[in-house]
Amino acid sequence: MQTWLESHPRLAQALTQIAIAVLVALLGLLGYDVNRLQPYTENRLAAQASEARSAAGAPSRSATMRSASAAASSSSAGDTNLTNLVLSGDLEVDGWYTLYRQTPHTVTAGLAITPCGSFQPLTATAPTTVTAIVAGDGGDLLVLHNVDLTDAITVTEGSALILSGDAALGPDDSLILLSDGDSWVELAQADN
Repeated sequence: MQTWLESHPRLAQALTQIAIAVLVALLGLLGYDVNRLQPYTENRLAAQASEARSAAGAPSRSATMRSASAAASSSSAGDTNLTNLVLSGDLEVDGWYTLYRQTPHTVTAGLAITPCGSFQPLTATAPTTVTAIVAGDGGDLLVLHNVDLTDAITVTEGSALILSGDAALGPDDSLILLSDGDSWVELAQADN
């Protein structure tokens, strides 16, 4: 009997491509030369992962997938839209992994930033300091991007914000965070 993922090979390929793009992006953020890693990522990592699965007695190249929402819809372009998709196994991406840009959040002093998705643009009405970001689930990735043309937004380190120091985000600066379930942990900061 085929799994749902095996019966949808285009979706399986797209999900696999997403994983590779995320891995390469994170390696780039950590300072690795991703142009040199690309052939290794595509060929050797795939071979090593396949060998490890085989040695562990795991099924080959198929991931287990469940959806908390059974509703799936297809657009006229052939894209499949799923809600609350959870994968266990390998995910590879061949192409772009896109974090959808949310509506810009206007930051107010004394109030927490409430992100609506992984890519959260920020604006302010004056230079502002923020001391809290609404907690995410463990593993959530958050990219804060100051799209304000003039005002700086400073995110201060605190008990639920583990940063390398206060993050002063001027226009077009970004802060990338990962949630451990209790706190947001800084992965990278871009001073543009």
